[in-house]
Amino acid sequence: MKLEPVSPIYFLALAVMLASVTGPGCSPETDRGEELLELYRSVEVTPELSMIIEEDEEIIFGQLGSLASDSRGHFFVGDNQLIHIKHFDRDGNLLETIGREGRGPGEFSRVTNMFVARDTLYAYDFDNARLGRFVRNESGDGMRFDHYLDIEMTDERIPRGVLKSQNHYVVESIDLQAYTGQIALLDREGNVLEPDLLTLPLPERVNVMYQGNSFPWTRPLPRRSHYRLTPDDHFYYGWNDSLVITKYDIRGEPINTIRFDVVPPRVTREDTRDLAERMPEEIWNTLRSHVPETRPAFTNFVVDENERVWVNLGNIEEDTDEDRWIILDQDSELVASFRLYPNMFVHYVRDGMLHGIKTGEDELRRVALYDARI
Repeated sequence: MKLEPVSPIYFLALAVMLASVTGPGCSPETDRGEELLELYRSVEVTPELSMIIEEDEEIIFGQLGSLASDSRGHFFVGDNQLIHIKHFDRDGNLLETIGREGRGPGEFSRVTNMFVARDTLYAYDFDNARLGRFVRNESGDGMRFDHYLDIEMTDERIPRGVLKSQNHYVVESIDLQAYTGQIALLDREGNVLEPDLLTLPLPERVNVMYQGNSFPWTRPLPRRSHYRLTPDDHFYYGWNDSLVITKYDIRGEPINTIRFDVVPPRVTREDTRDLAERMPEEIWNTLRSHVPETRPAFTNFVVDENERVWVNLGNIEEDTDEDRWIILDQDSELVASFRLYPNMFVHYVRDGMLHGIKTGEDELRRVALYDARI
Protein backbone atom coordinates (compact mmCIF):
# COMPACT_ATOMS: atom_id res chain seq x y z
CA MET A 1 0.00 0.00 0.00
CA LYS A 2 1.29 3.49 -0.81
CA LEU A 3 1.60 6.30 1.66
CA GLU A 4 0.45 9.67 0.39
CA PRO A 5 2.53 12.62 1.65
CA VAL A 6 1.20 14.61 4.59
CA SER A 7 1.66 18.36 4.67
CA PRO A 8 3.86 19.65 7.57
CA ILE A 9 1.10 22.11 8.56
CA TYR A 10 -1.00 19.15 9.71
CA PHE A 11 1.74 17.95 12.05
CA LEU A 12 1.95 21.45 13.59
CA ALA A 13 -1.81 21.54 14.07
CA LEU A 14 -1.81 18.03 15.49
CA ALA A 15 0.94 18.91 17.97
CA VAL A 16 -1.05 21.94 19.19
CA MET A 17 -4.26 19.89 19.39
CA LEU A 18 -2.67 17.12 21.47
CA ALA A 19 -0.73 19.43 23.78
CA SER A 20 -2.99 19.09 26.83
CA VAL A 21 -4.91 16.68 29.13
CA THR A 22 -10.62 16.81 30.79
CA GLY A 23 -14.29 19.01 30.07
CA PRO A 24 -17.45 20.05 31.72
CA GLY A 25 -19.11 17.75 34.18
CA CYS A 26 -21.69 17.72 36.92
CA SER A 27 -20.93 18.60 40.51
CA PRO A 28 -20.10 15.66 42.81
CA GLU A 29 -22.67 14.47 45.35
CA THR A 30 -21.07 14.09 48.77
CA ASP A 31 -23.28 11.25 50.02
CA ARG A 32 -22.82 9.22 46.85
CA GLY A 33 -19.05 9.82 46.91
CA GLU A 34 -18.75 8.51 50.48
CA GLU A 35 -20.88 5.51 49.56
CA LEU A 36 -18.60 4.68 46.62
CA LEU A 37 -15.46 4.99 48.73
CA GLU A 38 -16.89 2.54 51.27
CA LEU A 39 -17.70 0.19 48.41
CA TYR A 40 -14.12 0.44 47.13
CA ARG A 41 -12.67 -0.33 50.56
CA SER A 42 -14.85 -3.42 50.93
CA VAL A 43 -13.25 -5.16 47.93
CA GLU A 44 -9.74 -3.71 48.05
CA VAL A 45 -6.60 -5.64 47.07
CA THR A 46 -3.03 -4.55 47.76
CA PRO A 47 -0.79 -4.52 44.67
CA GLU A 48 2.88 -5.25 45.14
CA LEU A 49 5.73 -3.80 43.12
CA SER A 50 7.20 -6.87 41.43
CA MET A 51 9.84 -5.29 39.22
CA ILE A 52 11.22 -1.92 38.32
CA ILE A 53 13.83 -1.23 35.65
CA GLU A 54 15.73 2.02 35.73
CA GLU A 55 18.92 3.42 34.28
CA ASP A 56 22.28 1.93 35.28
CA GLU A 57 25.68 1.52 33.61
CA GLU A 58 24.26 -1.07 31.19
CA ILE A 59 20.82 0.39 30.53
CA ILE A 60 20.45 3.99 29.39
CA PHE A 61 17.00 5.42 28.65
CA GLY A 62 16.13 8.57 26.77
CA GLN A 63 12.35 8.96 26.93
CA LEU A 64 10.33 5.79 27.51
CA GLY A 65 7.19 5.38 25.43
CA SER A 66 5.45 2.16 24.38
CA LEU A 67 5.54 -1.17 26.19
CA ALA A 68 4.70 -4.75 25.10
CA SER A 69 5.44 -8.32 26.21
CA ASP A 70 5.27 -11.86 24.78
CA SER A 71 4.14 -15.24 26.11
CA ARG A 72 7.54 -15.92 27.71
CA GLY A 73 7.30 -12.81 29.87
CA HIS A 74 9.90 -10.97 27.80
CA PHE A 75 9.02 -7.34 27.33
CA PHE A 76 9.89 -4.61 24.86
CA VAL A 77 10.31 -0.92 25.68
CA GLY A 78 10.21 1.81 23.05
CA ASP A 79 12.55 4.77 23.54
CA ASN A 80 11.24 7.91 21.83
CA GLN A 81 14.48 9.86 22.26
CA LEU A 82 17.10 7.24 21.40
CA ILE A 83 14.82 5.84 18.64
CA HIS A 84 15.10 2.14 19.35
CA ILE A 85 13.42 -0.69 21.26
CA LYS A 86 15.01 -2.44 24.26
CA HIS A 87 14.30 -6.16 24.71
CA PHE A 88 14.34 -7.53 28.31
CA ASP A 89 13.85 -11.05 29.66
CA ARG A 90 11.28 -11.81 32.37
CA ASP A 91 13.81 -10.96 35.11
CA GLY A 92 14.53 -7.51 33.71
CA ASN A 93 17.88 -8.33 32.10
CA LEU A 94 18.62 -6.42 28.90
CA LEU A 95 18.95 -8.89 26.00
CA GLU A 96 19.32 -6.63 22.96
CA THR A 97 18.53 -3.30 21.37
CA ILE A 98 16.26 -3.47 18.34
CA GLY A 99 16.41 -0.90 15.52
CA ARG A 100 17.83 2.60 15.28
CA GLU A 101 16.92 5.97 13.81
CA GLY A 102 16.44 5.97 10.03
CA ARG A 103 14.20 4.91 7.16
CA GLY A 104 15.85 1.63 6.21
CA PRO A 105 14.87 -1.96 7.13
CA GLY A 106 14.35 -2.27 10.88
CA GLU A 107 14.78 1.49 11.44
CA PHE A 108 12.36 4.07 12.90
CA SER A 109 11.72 7.77 13.19
CA ARG A 110 9.17 7.71 16.03
CA VAL A 111 7.48 4.64 17.51
CA THR A 112 4.10 5.62 18.98
CA ASN A 113 2.81 2.18 19.93
CA MET A 114 3.86 -1.47 20.02
CA PHE A 115 2.16 -4.81 20.59
CA VAL A 116 2.92 -8.52 20.45
CA ALA A 117 0.67 -10.99 18.62
CA ARG A 118 1.58 -14.68 18.49
CA ASP A 119 5.05 -13.82 19.79
CA THR A 120 5.65 -11.45 16.87
CA LEU A 121 6.55 -7.85 17.76
CA TYR A 122 4.85 -5.02 15.87
CA ALA A 123 6.04 -1.40 16.17
CA TYR A 124 4.22 1.50 14.54
CA ASP A 125 6.48 4.24 13.17
CA PHE A 126 4.38 7.43 13.24
CA ASP A 127 6.64 9.64 11.10
CA ASN A 128 7.02 7.04 8.33
CA ALA A 129 3.41 5.74 8.68
CA ARG A 130 4.41 2.08 8.61
CA LEU A 131 4.14 -0.92 10.90
CA GLY A 132 7.36 -2.88 11.46
CA ARG A 133 7.16 -6.64 12.05
CA PHE A 134 9.86 -8.44 14.05
CA VAL A 135 10.03 -12.23 14.51
CA ARG A 136 12.20 -14.45 16.68
CA ASN A 137 15.62 -15.21 15.26
CA GLU A 138 16.92 -18.73 14.69
CA SER A 139 18.33 -19.08 18.23
CA GLY A 140 15.02 -17.97 19.77
CA ASP A 141 16.72 -15.46 22.06
CA GLY A 142 16.39 -12.30 19.99
CA MET A 143 14.23 -10.64 17.37
CA ARG A 144 14.98 -9.90 13.73
CA PHE A 145 13.27 -7.52 11.32
CA ASP A 146 10.84 -9.23 8.94
CA HIS A 147 8.99 -6.60 6.90
CA TYR A 148 7.03 -3.33 6.95
CA LEU A 149 3.33 -2.79 6.35
CA ASP A 150 2.69 0.70 4.94
CA ILE A 151 -0.43 2.41 6.31
CA GLU A 152 -2.36 4.22 3.59
CA MET A 153 -3.68 7.63 4.59
CA THR A 154 -4.48 10.94 2.93
CA ASP A 155 -3.50 14.56 3.55
CA GLU A 156 -6.66 14.98 5.65
CA ARG A 157 -6.06 11.94 7.87
CA ILE A 158 -2.92 11.55 9.97
CA PRO A 159 -2.43 8.02 11.35
CA ARG A 160 -1.59 8.01 15.08
CA GLY A 161 -1.38 4.33 15.95
CA VAL A 162 -2.10 0.75 14.95
CA LEU A 163 -3.39 -2.21 16.98
CA LYS A 164 -3.77 -5.85 15.97
CA SER A 165 -6.15 -8.65 16.93
CA GLN A 166 -5.74 -12.23 15.71
CA ASN A 167 -7.10 -11.49 12.25
CA HIS A 168 -7.27 -7.72 11.78
CA TYR A 169 -5.53 -4.38 12.23
CA VAL A 170 -7.26 -1.22 13.38
CA VAL A 171 -5.74 2.17 12.58
CA GLU A 172 -6.50 5.33 14.53
CA SER A 173 -6.18 8.55 12.55
CA ILE A 174 -6.98 12.22 13.06
CA ASP A 175 -9.16 13.92 10.45
CA LEU A 176 -8.10 17.55 10.87
CA GLN A 177 -10.72 19.00 8.54
CA ALA A 178 -13.67 17.27 10.24
CA TYR A 179 -11.87 17.45 13.61
CA THR A 180 -12.67 13.85 14.52
CA GLY A 181 -10.77 10.69 15.27
CA GLN A 182 -11.36 7.81 12.87
CA ILE A 183 -10.88 4.08 13.41
CA ALA A 184 -10.33 2.06 10.21
CA LEU A 185 -10.40 -1.75 9.93
CA LEU A 186 -7.71 -3.53 7.86
CA ASP A 187 -7.21 -7.19 7.05
CA ARG A 188 -3.98 -9.10 7.77
CA GLU A 189 -2.44 -7.92 4.49
CA GLY A 190 -3.19 -4.27 5.27
CA ASN A 191 -6.14 -3.86 2.89
CA VAL A 192 -8.80 -1.44 4.15
CA LEU A 193 -12.06 -3.27 4.94
CA GLU A 194 -13.87 -0.45 6.75
CA PRO A 195 -12.42 3.10 6.46
CA ASP A 196 -14.83 4.44 9.11
CA LEU A 197 -15.35 1.62 11.58
CA LEU A 198 -15.87 4.13 14.40
CA THR A 199 -15.77 7.92 14.63
CA LEU A 200 -14.35 9.31 17.87
CA PRO A 201 -14.95 12.83 19.21
CA LEU A 202 -11.86 14.91 19.88
CA PRO A 203 -11.33 17.26 22.85
CA GLU A 204 -13.03 20.66 22.64
CA ARG A 205 -10.83 23.51 21.39
CA VAL A 206 -10.70 27.20 22.24
CA ASN A 207 -9.28 29.96 19.99
CA VAL A 208 -6.48 31.81 21.77
CA MET A 209 -4.28 34.75 20.79
CA TYR A 210 -0.53 34.26 21.07
CA GLN A 211 2.09 36.68 19.78
CA GLY A 212 -0.49 38.36 17.59
CA ASN A 213 -1.85 35.17 16.01
CA SER A 214 -5.01 33.17 16.70
CA PHE A 215 -4.61 29.41 17.36
CA PRO A 216 -7.08 26.64 18.23
CA TRP A 217 -5.99 25.22 21.60
CA THR A 218 -7.33 22.24 23.52
CA ARG A 219 -9.33 23.42 26.53
CA PRO A 220 -7.85 22.69 29.98
CA LEU A 221 -8.43 19.20 31.41
CA PRO A 222 -10.30 17.96 28.32
CA ARG A 223 -12.52 14.88 28.03
CA ARG A 224 -10.91 12.22 25.83
CA SER A 225 -11.62 9.06 23.86
CA HIS A 226 -10.11 5.79 25.11
CA TYR A 227 -10.18 2.49 23.25
CA ARG A 228 -8.69 -1.02 23.35
CA LEU A 229 -8.57 -3.91 20.89
CA THR A 230 -8.44 -7.44 22.34
CA PRO A 231 -6.89 -10.51 20.64
CA ASP A 232 -10.33 -12.10 20.14
CA ASP A 233 -11.48 -9.28 17.81
CA HIS A 234 -13.37 -7.23 20.40
CA PHE A 235 -13.12 -3.46 20.56
CA TYR A 236 -13.74 -1.42 23.74
CA TYR A 237 -14.42 2.30 23.62
CA GLY A 238 -15.27 4.98 26.18
CA TRP A 239 -15.51 8.80 26.29
CA ASN A 240 -14.32 9.72 29.77
CA ASP A 241 -16.91 12.30 30.79
CA SER A 242 -18.62 9.31 32.47
CA LEU A 243 -17.65 5.72 33.15
CA VAL A 244 -19.47 4.09 30.23
CA ILE A 245 -17.40 1.66 28.15
CA THR A 246 -18.97 -0.09 25.16
CA LYS A 247 -17.79 -3.41 23.78
CA TYR A 248 -18.04 -3.82 19.98
CA ASP A 249 -17.41 -6.65 17.57
CA ILE A 250 -14.76 -6.19 14.91
CA ARG A 251 -17.32 -4.72 12.48
CA GLY A 252 -18.33 -1.97 14.89
CA GLU A 253 -21.60 -3.50 16.14
CA PRO A 254 -22.20 -2.94 19.89
CA ILE A 255 -22.28 -6.10 22.02
CA ASN A 256 -22.34 -4.89 25.61
CA THR A 257 -22.05 -1.72 27.70
CA ILE A 258 -20.21 -1.56 31.02
CA ARG A 259 -21.31 1.25 33.36
CA PHE A 260 -20.33 2.40 36.81
CA ASP A 261 -21.61 5.36 38.79
CA VAL A 262 -18.52 7.49 39.44
CA VAL A 263 -18.48 10.95 40.96
CA PRO A 264 -15.66 12.90 39.26
CA PRO A 265 -13.48 14.89 41.70
CA ARG A 266 -13.60 18.67 41.70
CA VAL A 267 -10.80 20.70 40.10
CA THR A 268 -8.78 22.31 42.90
CA ARG A 269 -6.84 25.56 43.16
CA GLU A 270 -3.66 23.51 43.02
CA ASP A 271 -4.85 22.02 39.71
CA THR A 272 -5.37 25.47 38.21
CA ARG A 273 -1.97 26.64 39.49
CA ASP A 274 -0.32 23.67 37.79
CA LEU A 275 -2.16 24.45 34.55
CA ALA A 276 -1.11 28.10 34.67
CA GLU A 277 2.55 27.18 35.14
CA ARG A 278 2.57 24.96 32.05
CA MET A 279 1.68 27.58 29.45
CA PRO A 280 2.45 31.18 28.45
CA GLU A 281 0.52 33.81 30.41
CA GLU A 282 -1.03 35.19 27.21
CA ILE A 283 -2.65 31.82 26.47
CA TRP A 284 -3.63 31.17 30.09
CA ASN A 285 -5.51 34.50 30.24
CA THR A 286 -7.91 33.07 27.63
CA LEU A 287 -8.06 29.50 28.91
CA ARG A 288 -8.58 30.23 32.62
CA SER A 289 -12.31 30.84 32.07
CA HIS A 290 -12.61 27.45 30.33
CA VAL A 291 -11.29 25.34 33.22
CA PRO A 292 -14.04 22.80 34.07
CA GLU A 293 -15.46 22.30 37.57
CA THR A 294 -14.59 18.59 37.65
CA ARG A 295 -12.00 16.18 36.33
CA PRO A 296 -12.89 13.33 33.94
CA ALA A 297 -14.65 10.25 35.30
CA PHE A 298 -11.58 8.12 34.45
CA THR A 299 -8.12 8.58 32.99
CA ASN A 300 -7.39 5.22 31.35
CA PHE A 301 -8.59 1.62 31.11
CA VAL A 302 -7.24 -1.75 29.99
CA VAL A 303 -8.93 -5.12 29.38
CA ASP A 304 -7.41 -8.36 30.68
CA GLU A 305 -7.57 -11.87 29.19
CA ASN A 306 -10.73 -12.62 31.24
CA GLU A 307 -12.53 -9.59 29.72
CA ARG A 308 -12.42 -7.71 33.00
CA VAL A 309 -12.00 -3.96 32.58
CA TRP A 310 -9.38 -2.26 34.79
CA VAL A 311 -10.18 1.46 35.11
CA ASN A 312 -8.00 4.24 36.55
CA LEU A 313 -10.29 6.79 38.22
CA GLY A 314 -7.38 9.10 39.07
CA ASN A 315 -6.88 10.74 42.46
CA ILE A 316 -10.39 10.81 43.96
CA GLU A 317 -9.60 10.61 47.68
CA GLU A 318 -8.43 13.41 49.97
CA ASP A 319 -6.35 11.20 52.28
CA THR A 320 -3.92 9.94 49.62
CA ASP A 321 -2.00 11.05 46.55
CA GLU A 322 -2.41 7.63 44.92
CA ASP A 323 -4.77 6.83 42.05
CA ARG A 324 -7.85 4.70 42.65
CA TRP A 325 -8.32 1.73 40.28
CA ILE A 326 -11.40 -0.45 39.97
CA ILE A 327 -11.97 -3.76 38.17
CA LEU A 328 -15.36 -4.37 36.51
CA ASP A 329 -16.75 -7.54 34.95
CA GLN A 330 -18.94 -7.73 31.84
CA ASP A 331 -22.07 -7.26 34.00
CA SER A 332 -20.71 -3.95 35.36
CA GLU A 333 -20.16 -5.55 38.77
CA LEU A 334 -17.29 -4.27 40.89
CA VAL A 335 -14.78 -7.14 41.22
CA ALA A 336 -12.06 -5.33 43.18
CA SER A 337 -10.39 -1.98 43.73
CA PHE A 338 -6.95 -0.79 44.77
CA ARG A 339 -4.68 2.22 45.04
CA LEU A 340 -1.64 2.59 42.83
CA TYR A 341 1.29 4.97 42.47
CA PRO A 342 -0.18 8.11 40.81
CA ASN A 343 2.18 8.65 37.87
CA MET A 344 1.98 5.10 36.51
CA PHE A 345 0.60 4.69 32.98
CA VAL A 346 -0.54 1.07 32.67
CA HIS A 347 -0.17 -0.22 29.11
CA TYR A 348 -1.73 -3.66 29.68
CA VAL A 349 -2.60 -6.31 32.29
CA ARG A 350 -1.58 -9.95 31.93
CA ASP A 351 -2.25 -12.62 34.60
CA GLY A 352 -3.05 -9.89 37.12
CA MET A 353 0.27 -8.13 36.49
CA LEU A 354 0.09 -4.45 35.58
CA HIS A 355 2.81 -3.47 33.09
CA GLY A 356 3.48 0.22 32.69
CA ILE A 357 5.74 3.26 32.72
CA LYS A 358 6.13 4.97 36.09
CA THR A 359 7.26 8.59 36.43
CA GLY A 360 9.05 9.24 39.72
CA GLU A 361 9.27 12.41 41.78
CA ASP A 362 12.57 13.07 40.00
CA GLU A 363 10.57 13.20 36.69
CA LEU A 364 12.44 10.14 35.36
CA ARG A 365 10.45 7.32 33.75
CA ARG A 366 10.95 3.70 34.73
CA VAL A 367 9.48 0.39 33.59
CA ALA A 368 7.37 -0.99 36.46
CA LEU A 369 5.38 -4.20 37.01
CA TYR A 370 2.80 -4.47 39.81
CA ASP A 371 1.18 -7.69 41.01
CA ALA A 372 -2.56 -7.14 41.66
CA ARG A 373 -3.84 -10.70 41.25
CA ILE A 374 -7.20 -11.40 42.90
